[in-house]
Amino acid sequence: MASPGETPALPSSCPGGYKYHWMRDGALSMTSLQLLDGADPNFVKESMDAYVRWVSKMQSLVGADYHAEPKWNIDSETPYASGWCRPQTDGAALRAIALMQYENVNTDINDPESVFKLITYDLDWLSDSDFSVDMLTCDLWEDYQSTNFLWNRVMQRRALDEGARFAAEMGDTSRANKYRQAAEKYIADPFVSHKQVSGVLTECPAFDSTCTRAIDGSVILALIHSGWMHNTTSFNLHPTAVSVAQTVGQYCSVFCSLYPINTQDTNAGVPGILFGRYEADTYGGGNPWQLITAALASLLYQAAQECAAFGLSADELSAWQSALGTSFAGTRDAFIAAGDSVLLRLKHHIQTSGNEELHVYEQIDKNTGEQYNAEDLTWSYAEILGALGERAAAYQ
Repeated sequence: MASPGETPALPSSCPGGYKYHWMRDGALSMTSLQLLDGADPNFVKESMDAYVRWVSKMQSLVGADYHAEPKWNIDSETPYASGWCRPQTDGAALRAIALMQYENVNTDINDPESVFKLITYDLDWLSDSDFSVDMLTCDLWEDYQSTNFLWNRVMQRRALDEGARFAAEMGDTSRANKYRQAAEKYIADPFVSHKQVSGVLTECPAFDSTCTRAIDGSVILALIHSGWMHNTTSFNLHPTAVSVAQTVGQYCSVFCSLYPINTQDTNAGVPGILFGRYEADTYGGGNPWQLITAALASLLYQAAQECAAFGLSADELSAWQSALGTSFAGTRDAFIAAGDSVLLRLKHHIQTSGNEELHVYEQIDKNTGEQYNAEDLTWSYAEILGALGERAAAYQ
């Protein structure tokens, strides 16, 4: 379930809240749960077993191709029948990643072959032709369409790369080769075509003059979920790269000026910054989002890990100083401190919303700083807990 809380920003189409299953949110949340340090392993396994059963039910429906169906009724176990932004081509990739993670970390799965079939159901669809990759699809925020979104391409590439290795481990050489070839032929490195002359990464292709998403929080999410920290992808990009620093710097500038609460916080001595979806966002008034802000913290913690292993070049240090301030030292601890500042600002607004138990919503009002819209949004928790996991990894 995406969220049991009310959604005042969308009362007509989601009465009673986001009490639905989104393929994207569900897969990202289940992946995060499996990576959560200190989680009860029995609870994780029970949850994943339930998720496997749920995915099996979704994939068993006949009469239509549901690989790109984003939203599902939980009670009836059927696709949401009313109008919605569809298709969405990232869900199949994310679902396969979550299930591959399950098989990789569990040695006591009752029927690993059946889980492998669920995984190949989605990866076969991605790799059969360029149809699924080049399909006209909705963006991450479900209100804009294109055939080439960075988020979708990055997650598809990661799923196929990991799928090739996974299939080889399962002894399916044919599928391993198929996935590997499809990744190169249909996707290659999506970051290359989504980089502006300035170096800033965009959601739509940089050459698309009609693109309205030059600044989009989905880019930050694409970076941290790309798999680059675990050598699972072939992307020619790393967390401390100049283009990543330039992207963070540009996004900081835009979101700082876009949301009055950022200026208020800075003047009050509250560290960090709040990020949102995109410049022209009007949903709920266009506010910072907890999950995107947490994703920025994750990115900085990932940069800390990269910096600890390889250091920074002179160009990288200069780019990060332009993004984060001339006093930025460019060390592991400096990146950790930058990530901490982001989470501290986020925590400040979660607590000052009269919520000492740290319940997390979907948005933060850009003027008042109060939490807003879907309460207990699962994806918000997933990104915050993911950021804390990256922070712990940075200290190892």
